[in-house]
Amino acid sequence: MLGAAICAADTDPPKPAREALVDDVEKPVARGQETGVRGQDSGVRKQDDADHTDEDRAADVVDVPAEVTPRITPRSAPNASVETNIDEDLIHEKSKAVKEKAKDPEKQNNSAPNAAPPSEKTAPEKSPPKPEKSALKPLETAPPPSRAVDTQLALPSKITEPGYATVLSGTLQANTELSPDSLPHLIRGMLVVPAKITLKINAGTIVHLRADPSANKPLLASSPDPCKSAVIWVYGTLLVCGDGSRPVEFAGQEKDNAQVLLYGGEQSKLEGARFRGADIAQNGGVCHWTNCEFNDAKFYALAAGAGLFTHCSFKKCGGVFAAYDEGPWALLVRRCLFENCRDGLLINRDPGPACLLVEKNNFIGTRGANLRAMPRGGAANSKNAEEVLIGENWYGTTVEEEIDRRIVDRRTDAGIKAHLNTRSPAEKAYTNVGAGAPASVIATSLSDQQAATAKMLQTLAAKQKPAAEKSKVALEKAGLTRENTKKETQASR
Repeated sequence: MLGAAICAADTDPPKPAREALVDDVEKPVARGQETGVRGQDSGVRKQDDADHTDEDRAADVVDVPAEVTPRITPRSAPNASVETNIDEDLIHEKSKAVKEKAKDPEKQNNSAPNAAPPSEKTAPEKSPPKPEKSALKPLETAPPPSRAVDTQLALPSKITEPGYATVLSGTLQANTELSPDSLPHLIRGMLVVPAKITLKINAGTIVHLRADPSANKPLLASSPDPCKSAVIWVYGTLLVCGDGSRPVEFAGQEKDNAQVLLYGGEQSKLEGARFRGADIAQNGGVCHWTNCEFNDAKFYALAAGAGLFTHCSFKKCGGVFAAYDEGPWALLVRRCLFENCRDGLLINRDPGPACLLVEKNNFIGTRGANLRAMPRGGAANSKNAEEVLIGENWYGTTVEEEIDRRIVDRRTDAGIKAHLNTRSPAEKAYTNVGAGAPASVIATSLSDQQAATAKMLQTLAAKQKPAAEKSKVALEKAGLTRENTKKETQASR
């Protein structure tokens, strides 16, 4: 796991800043040149900060699940042998036995005095010693989301349940629309929105996300289990049409967070959505998030495609992770609020010109890093360091040393390649950021960034074109097209 190691500041001159994407943002300038804290004249960081408590140091470590998005496999694949939590328990027991043996070697030697030593042919191999238990490994070691699927194409279930207006489960066969009702709607177990199918949810609708104990188990232990929490696979289009006065509420009903997996190549638009107890992963397509709120989400994992966040709030969340390189990606985070989150934005690399815009956001009460560049393979030095341009943001304080601690890049850790070239921080928190801002303010923000958004999507589309056909073929093989799902339904009847 990425630690809070301290290293000397970068002494090479900063690369020339690229042109900013939005008209009201000046060209970014290296923070070291503006403040004298993190650049050529900053010297060496203080290794022991009197205000940097043990609790703060612990917060500098990224606490990320071993798999933030499911590792999944085609349903035709046989069950694979994978490590599970049971394996962890066995290893722990073996480690305990080894420690007891070390404490009392005489007892171990005399435990079986009459036993003959095993021969060379039958002697079992010695188990490798268990490494010292430590914090989780860095995010870079987590398996990336796969483009394969493990949905098993469950047929739509015509079911009802007391207390709910509608119950959705299985694979949608046609465009579906949910409207507000005196009762909430329920998504139970696994719901698949296949390609060319749209699920539309109108303002004021309440949707509960609940497990289905009778659902089919996933082929791999690491895949999301609909028996434990709801799983929504979106290969088509998801439209959420909430507003400030009547949001669309998504509420997980289980101990384990529900999973919303955006894995298609189509565009989804969510406005005025409020998620509670749901983790989200995106591995393709374009997803517009406007005036949305995420509560108690472990992560938003962006592995491929475009994630566009405008006036969104992340409260008590793990963070937004763009660190998997499953395919070309673009990220826009503008006028958003990160409040009491574990981390803010975690970035693995520079996605290229016009594909990253992070500006005018408020980071408040972040326990880890507001901005974090993740370590990558290979040596990191001044010659191969990547410069990632970040706009002006509010980092929760005006104290430069405190801001400096919450921006982690190669100047903080020698193993990181990326150099976060941040514009000087805002002098005070921005007003009207996050979800719930006035409609006129949100409209102005969308208008201001319209040109930047269009350029971003155009650039990303050019990068994705070679892989588009492969993705289409993969979906057809998995059966996640409207024609294939119809054929399966007719065959079952």
